[in-house]
Amino acid sequence: MSTDKTVEAGESTVRYGAYDGRLRMEQAEALAAEYADPRDIHSWIDGKHFVLTVGERKLVIDLLRGKYDVVIGDKIMGKFTEWNDAAKKFESLLSERSDAIPLE
Repeated sequence: MSTDKTVEAGESTVRYGAYDGRLRMEQAEALAAEYADPRDIHSWIDGKHFVLTVGERKLVIDLLRGKYDVVIGDKIMGKFTEWNDAAKKFESLLSERSDAIPLE
């Protein structure tokens, strides 16, 4: 979700979009909770990136640019610009975990 904003700067007008990463972070955590014990889900944020880990599986959200990487260990499994595509890939990797919680 993005919000457009216009800023008047002297004689210039600057238009930019601000990416709303909070929603994506909450959606990523909810998705992970469907497949893993909450004690196995870890996340951190450094101001630019939000990283969610479940075992060796990671979802990296670039909060400033609205881009997504899905990673296992050190191997990038996919780079996405659309949230739905990244979420599907991350979900497929979570469902392949041997200790995944089955959906009811």
